[in-house]
Amino acid sequence: MTPGLQRSFAFLAAAAVLAAVVIALLWLGSPAQERLSRLDARRISDLQNLARTINVFWTRHTRLPETLQELIGDPGLDTATTDPQTLEPYEYRRLEGQFELCARFAGEPAEPPGFWAHGAGRACFVMTPDRTKP
Repeated sequence: MTPGLQRSFAFLAAAAVLAAVVIALLWLGSPAQERLSRLDARRISDLQNLARTINVFWTRHTRLPETLQELIGDPGLDTATTDPQTLEPYEYRRLEGQFELCARFAGEPAEPPGFWAHGAGRACFVMTPDRTKP
């Protein structure tokens, strides 16, 4: 193989590798974006666990907790009450016969929208306690 052909081959191989990396980053997202996506998934998981825990509290006490801190003092109801990144408490508010949980999200969820669909920024979810599902 001639030196010119070797250089051309090496250039093409390097270009192909570079193109593959760029395509992978565009398709999968950067590591920073992936981290933010995982944090948002964790926030949703935390809010889902909080909702279940609030339902258990409702079943035991026939009332909603005044604050999320009240859940921590109840035996067996230990669940995350703070954002995994900022360590700020999740927002909780009692409503008439319902409750609301709020969090701040980095972006759109990777999964199809549903009850827990959200955009970037603050999102709130209103739920009704269910005595039949502790």
